[in-house]
Order: sequence, then structure tokens, then C-alpha cells
Amino acid sequence: MATVRRRVFLMAASAAVVLLGTITCAPSGSHVDLARAVQPMLAVPASPTVAPPTEVLRRFADSYRERSIGRYRELFTDDYLFRSPSSAGTPHPCSPLAVESEVLFASDFFGDGSGGVPGATFARVTFDGVLVAVPDPDHLGSDPGGRWHRAVSTGMVLHARFTDRTAVDIKSAARFTLVRGDSAILPQELLLRGFGPDSTRWWIRRWDDLTLVATGAVAQTPADFYTPGALKRSPLAMNWLDLKTRYLGPCIGPATASR
Repeated sequence: MATVRRRVFLMAASAAVVLLGTITCAPSGSHVDLARAVQPMLAVPASPTVAPPTEVLRRFADSYRERSIGRYRELFTDDYLFRSPSSAGTPHPCSPLAVESEVLFASDFFGDGSGGVPGATFARVTFDGVLVAVPDPDHLGSDPGGRWHRAVSTGMVLHARFTDRTAVDIKSAARFTLVRGDSAILPQELLLRGFGPDSTRWWIRRWDDLTLVATGAVAQTPADFYTPGALKRSPLAMNWLDLKTRYLGPCIGPATASR
């Protein structure tokens, strides 16, 4: 008990010495604010957490896993484009797709389907290995260090199951072009919801499907659907663009290719 009292006394004495020094060193006739002299130092606010550029691709995968059109809308810039050849490796009249088409596809794919094409009951996107974001080659002149513009090249797989008890696997090579939030052009819809310039958030500006030949495999029977590894090739083998245009129907038109 005596030891505790001694420590308390020493702490009080130390505080008194500091306070006395403050008063003694003050110029003659000046006022010393005792309340300010003895108040504790305030902690410096922490800087906002800056997400790595690849965080947006984690949110991309999460939106497929959750089949969330709300989260999917919050991934792409207003000048976003999806570019891909056809499953035969030739130019496709519907490529590129703009952000409106991307969101419309996801709305039907995550939902009840469209025009007789079934909606998904399960969807999973996986990326190959560790995602590495490098300075965007298209912006090396204006942003050589990749402060605002990054690119990620990766392999990816979509596995989806549908309400008609079929399934599809699409393996592809992709290149995502990312832009930091304080340099991104955002859709008006998101601006009205309060999104704006934000250096802690990254967005997808381009999605280039680099797959030259379709690798999709479609299950044809319920037996195939429920047997692991039983997915088999079929005339419906497709790449990402083929999948998207199944829901979109006829091409939206030149407006998608004019950006």
C-alpha cells in the first residue's frame, strides 16, 4: 500500500513540476491557460485506409458469389467497356459492351433470366493465383508510376448453375484496367447516390477478354449436373461475350461501340 501511495505521490509531483515550469517560463504579465497546460495531448486522426487496386476484383468476385446486382453496379466507371472476340475468335458485332449493357446482363443473369434464358441459382468467379496490379500500359505517358491507373492480367473461371438444372464453366484470360476513384468518371446514377471522387476506392474501366477460343462447357442432363467433373462439351460452348449476349439479345447498337 505504501508503494502505491509513493507512486501516486511521484506522479503528482512530476505533473506539478511541469506545470510550474510552464508558469515560470511565461513572460512577465502574460496569462497562462492552466486548463490547456494540463490537458492531455490529443491523438492525431488516422489517415483513411487506402484499399489496394485489386480490392475491386475481390468485390467483383463477391458480387457473383452473392448474385448481387446492387454490388455489381458499384464496380464500373461511366466510360467502362467490355471487349471480346466471338467464341470463334473473330470480331463480334456486339463488342464492345458499355456499362449499361454490363449491368443489364448481370440483372438478368443474377435474377430470373430473360427471353427464355434461365437465371443463375449459383455463380462463382475465381482468379488464378495472386493478383498483381501494374501501371497501366495505356497511361504510361501521363501516369508512369500507376498512381491513378493500374492493370491486372489474370486467368479466371466462371462456374454457374441455372434454374433449368444446367451449368456452365467458362475459362478465360482477362485483362482488367482499373482507375482510382479521384480520377474516375462515374455513372450519374452513382453520383446521385453520393459516390464521388475518392482516392481510397478503385473502379473497373476496361475488361478485355483475351480468350481466343471458347472454353465453356454446358451440362446437358440433370445427371451431368449433379456428377462432379461430368460437364461435357457441347455446341453451346461459349466465352464471356457469348454468355452476355444470350441475355442481352440483339446488339444494343452502335452506341455501345462509340465510346
